[in-house]
Amino acid sequence: VPPGNICFKNCQAAPPEGTNGSPPGYSTTIISGSNTYSPGTNAIYSCNANFAFPSTVSNTLTCLTTGLWSPSVAPACVSGCPRPPDIPNGIIQPPDQFIAVGSTVTYSCIQGYAFNSAGTATLTCPASLSFVVPTENTCQP
Repeated sequence: VPPGNICFKNCQAAPPEGTNGSPPGYSTTIISGSNTYSPGTNAIYSCNANFAFPSTVSNTLTCLTTGLWSPSVAPACVSGCPRPPDIPNGIIQPPDQFIAVGSTVTYSCIQGYAFNSAGTATLTCPASLSFVVPTENTCQP
């Protein structure tokens, strides 16, 4: 290696997807003739319908200059609920399209509106995979 040049290791294919997941897509193309990916490449995973990554889990692995992926294992998909319905003048946090079973969403209102005290601001995704949103969940001026 000529002085001043730095060598980096490439990564092999990212770890396979877990149960209920799809194979990763890559942010760069494979290095021609090598079946490897250059450092800085991201492997991006997704989940099948009705499954989601827990909100604390990233869907992305990154190829490091050591030739290893970080994190070193593919993220796991868990059962999830579709995002609950929006309410007029309301906000849902987190804004994810699928929420893992046991995880919560919280309704709030935009400025100038107040959440109906008879409603339930925090909902938990149940094992039935469907949020039950009380009709009292409204934002009032």
